[in-house]
Amino acid sequence: MNIALTVIVHVHNTCGYLRRCLDSLLRQGMKEVGAYELICVDDGSSDGSGDVLLDYARRYPGMVKLIIQDTKGVARSRNAALEQARGEYVAFVNGDDYLVEGGYGHVLSRFARGERRPDVISFWNVVMTEHRRRHWNPADDRLGGQITFEGDGTEAYNRFGMSFATDKLFRLAYLREKGVRFEDLRISEDAMFCFRLFQHNPHIVMTSCNIYRYTRERDTFLVTAFPQVTIIFMLESVMYLIKVMNNYLRKPDAPMHEGVRWALDAQLMLFHTRALAAHLERGTWIHHMSSLLAVPIHTPKGQGKWRLIALALNLSAHSYLAYLLASWCYRHLFDPHLRKRLG
Repeated sequence: MNIALTVIVHVHNTCGYLRRCLDSLLRQGMKEVGAYELICVDDGSSDGSGDVLLDYARRYPGMVKLIIQDTKGVARSRNAALEQARGEYVAFVNGDDYLVEGGYGHVLSRFARGERRPDVISFWNVVMTEHRRRHWNPADDRLGGQITFEGDGTEAYNRFGMSFATDKLFRLAYLREKGVRFEDLRISEDAMFCFRLFQHNPHIVMTSCNIYRYTRERDTFLVTAFPQVTIIFMLESVMYLIKVMNNYLRKPDAPMHEGVRWALDAQLMLFHTRALAAHLERGTWIHHMSSLLAVPIHTPKGQGKWRLIALALNLSAHSYLAYLLASWCYRHLFDPHLRKRLG
């Protein structure tokens, strides 16, 4: 049986959202496109998510498949599912997110036709914060969309930036041919995956179909609920990606310079905001900031935002008091109050 789409769902303690996620995936309008399968990875959940997955696997045998494992993280979970995937295309979904009804079927039927199948098809996603959910108009969930770009993946990466895996469909044979997998990072695994993939210049079709809904329960990026060791692993993952991208930028003939500069900017901001939100101990902060400052950032002339970032990093790295002040302002003023107003 030919399978048009494999949907890989990473699940780790998302019991309160999981049924909404799976119900939306079972209503993707795939009858006119072909068979599809869901591979759900229970990544060491302890909140009842495993029982929910077992219930759906019993109710939809042959369609919903399970991988049950100890906690290994998003990257290794997705890689395990990729080994078992059989679809022409593969999609990645987080266990607390959901899709507009009929979304995948709509995208595949409209944009995955013809002899030359796109290697990547992208669509829009919306971050559903508590604030946005309260003001969301269901009419915005209507299907539609047009092609906004079609062509070389390197050009798309440079022009638009490509940092997420959940807002795309990937041709499975292409991923396997190029050997692209997720690297074992605690954070930024999507950005690294896209960075590796688009260096192979895949044929991409970008669309304005607005079908993916990314759930963020609280209007905050505070990470104080995580143990310090987890926060350190997060920062090390971002630091690794920053180093890899900087090494890429040293190649004068590399085709994705503009896109990588944009991605590096985003990773620097991610590193800095996560560190500010975490209220790190002095020794931990100095260690990570010293490592970051050792990376030679390629600063284009005239881009003041890069200089501001560099200044903030230097002040925070060399003065723990300055870091404490910036951290307090971030945690008590910016994050809980201003970010909500930004939606």
